[in-house]
Amino acid sequence: MDCGVVLENGAVSEARDVRMVFEKLEDTSDISTYLVLVPQHAKSEVRLHRIVHCDIFNDIEHSVRSMQAVTIQFRGCEIKDVKFVDDNTFMVLLRRDDSSYLLSLPYSSYATEQTPSTLHHSSEPMFQPASAHSLPDGIPLPDDSRQIWDLDTPDCWAPFVKHAFPSSERFTPIKIDANGRKDRRVVCVLGDDLKHYKIYDLDYDSGKEGEGDTTVDTIMSG
Repeated sequence: MDCGVVLENGAVSEARDVRMVFEKLEDTSDISTYLVLVPQHAKSEVRLHRIVHCDIFNDIEHSVRSMQAVTIQFRGCEIKDVKFVDDNTFMVLLRRDDSSYLLSLPYSSYATEQTPSTLHHSSEPMFQPASAHSLPDGIPLPDDSRQIWDLDTPDCWAPFVKHAFPSSERFTPIKIDANGRKDRRVVCVLGDDLKHYKIYDLDYDSGKEGEGDTTVDTIMSG
């Protein structure tokens, strides 16, 4: 069965995630599959992809409706990990100088806040037929069809920061995982010693992300 598509050229780092979202597109049963990843050769960038396809997937040519991509550039930073939280937002763990930061960014048309990372359903024809992107000889979306969101300074991405990890904390995060359960969204942050982790409640008290959080700092035992 022909069911693979080429999203990027080159290797992809371990910072990646995938999520399927039912967006009720134009009274169809089509599904949006979102993928977020960090290229091995460009660890200051987050690549966000959206593939709209039939709920019954037979082949690329007849099942893929559209493909979109946006590149989010964090100049001077290294992206350590990315994870989807729910049908609205995904989180980015990045490091700049000696500090690390946990960011929350919107990605789907369900998101209340709209930014260049928000991918909307497009009824425009694809730049190339879907079969041009299929494995094994397909090609990724061309650069001129991708939207660029340039977050080149800390001031640009500061509004999206949910937590900062200064060097004075002596806790260097390297990986995150998220639970997007409604009204109880939490993110777990693992330290570079692979023993300590912190848990942050994204919906603490107000039920609205960013209004507050609770932190649990735990050491794992063998």
